[in-house]
Amino acid sequence: DNLSKEEVVSNKGALSIKVGKNLNAKTVMNGKDKQLVISTTPEIKVDKVTVGNITLNQSGLTVKEGADVNINMGGNQIHNIKAGTAPTDAVNVSQLTKVEESLSTRIDSVEKAASGGTASAMASASLPQAYVPGKSMVSLAGASYDKSSSMAVGLSSISDNGKWIIKGNINANTEKKFGIGVSVGYQW
Repeated sequence: DNLSKEEVVSNKGALSIKVGKNLNAKTVMNGKDKQLVISTTPEIKVDKVTVGNITLNQSGLTVKEGADVNINMGGNQIHNIKAGTAPTDAVNVSQLTKVEESLSTRIDSVEKAASGGTASAMASASLPQAYVPGKSMVSLAGASYDKSSSMAVGLSSISDNGKWIIKGNINANTEKKFGIGVSVGYQW
């Protein structure tokens, strides 16, 4: 712990040096003199390393709040990451792939439903209606949009005086969705 302290060692007698488990010590000749060389072992074993707000121990790597930390993997991949469970956990590719597949399936489903709805709207809009006062009309129309199709059946009627018009329709599309529409109008 006190490696920065200097101590004068008497030139009388011998000096005994004891090194810890992570150090090597040996004497080498430096010209005519012997020199003490202290170095670390090739494999250092410690219980804990702390640098600023970052601690590495047997429990893992802990980065305390306020630490400015960037991890640079040099373009290398990180392998064997367990699936995250908490909101602040990292995700792995397996989890991300499941989300992508689920989202893709949902988007495909919404796209099919929208195509079916568009085909139904087109079929209903294509229905002709009665245009002579006192007359009624039953009509049938079909439409196709993208990969969906729809059929619509309509009924329309105009009052004898031509002031009231009623309309109704039902439709069904290839996405197994059904729709109904009714309207009434008064003209003057």
